[in-house]
Amino acid sequence: MKKLIDKLEKEHFLSKNEYVCLIENFENVREYAAKKARTICERVYGRDIYIRGLIEISSFCRNDCIYCGIRRSNKNAQRYRLSKEEILECCDIGYNLGFRTFVLQGGEDKFYTDEIIADIVRSIKKKYADCAVTLSLGEFPTESYALFKKAGADRYLLRHETADKTHYEKLHPKEMSFENRMRCLRDLKNLGNIINVASALGIGTTGQIEYDIDNKQQLENELYENAYKEALKKAQVILGKTDLNLKNPVTITDKSYGIIQP
Repeated sequence: MKKLIDKLEKEHFLSKNEYVCLIENFENVREYAAKKARTICERVYGRDIYIRGLIEISSFCRNDCIYCGIRRSNKNAQRYRLSKEEILECCDIGYNLGFRTFVLQGGEDKFYTDEIIADIVRSIKKKYADCAVTLSLGEFPTESYALFKKAGADRYLLRHETADKTHYEKLHPKEMSFENRMRCLRDLKNLGNIINVASALGIGTTGQIEYDIDNKQQLENELYENAYKEALKKAQVILGKTDLNLKNPVTITDKSYGIIQP
């Protein structure tokens, strides 16, 4: 099993059978994998901690995904919705605490029209030009994502959850479609710097590992290809301005809203 961890570290890829074997026997190499992960983490990020100001703007949602606590059929969920003024007040508090990225997250609440969302983003960016704004508000038409980007949104978080159509349909109501989720993900990819796709392998049903790994790997390769290339270009530009022969590390802050330590 350690050989599979070593291969994953070196090549960043395993076959489906290798993934299944590793997952089924992971307890045998958990500590070994954790040490590897910690070493890589500290090599890339050092000891820095990156923080985001998460603002849950609404617990209303039109969808009924079976795994979600704010699904529309959950009668025990406490429902609320923040106004624009309340959202901006949260940003004020967060900024004073040192946050420089705000994540507006919520259910698919149709109270927030495209223009309301865009107006909120513009207002945050106008007041806090040195901050990044991430949206995580679910599925929208192509033109809506473009509007959010034009308004100033830096990133959009959308989970693909599963790359397998059959499994997707077990987790979501009939009015939601696997094809539309894939369309949303590809729209975000095509918008370039707004994409920030997150996956969630292992949700829900027995057997997902058996049939989802190949599809998931193929989808992530497609979605992340441009993102990797853009990140590499940015790193090369920044590192090209830095004297890497300095005895002490130099911290460079740029508009990526993160810290790079060569």
